[in-house]
Amino acid sequence: MNRRNPTPEDVEEVRQVVSRAIRRLNVLETLILGAAVVIALAGGWLGALLAHSVVGLPVRTTWMVLSLLLFVIPGVLAWTMEKRRRRQSRAEADAAAHEDPTGDRDG
Repeated sequence: MNRRNPTPEDVEEVRQVVSRAIRRLNVLETLILGAAVVIALAGGWLGALLAHSVVGLPVRTTWMVLSLLLFVIPGVLAWTMEKRRRRQSRAEADAAAHEDPTGDRDG
């Protein structure tokens, strides 16, 4: 294989690209989180209006509770699924390491 050693300029360029990508991902994450908040508030408001007209529950309290539920429950579910996926990936990596204790994966 013919690989050249990276120069300091190459390393700095990679750092800049990675830093820019991280900033963009942070902005995207903030936008997605903001959209989730808006959707939870809108869904809570609609649910509160429905509960008020059907059952007579107070709109403001019902809106707060439903909005929190619509935001927290999907968040907890996503966190749990991600935790389970990471645990499974770790288990698969451990199993692969036990199959080949030398670490030589080329065969």
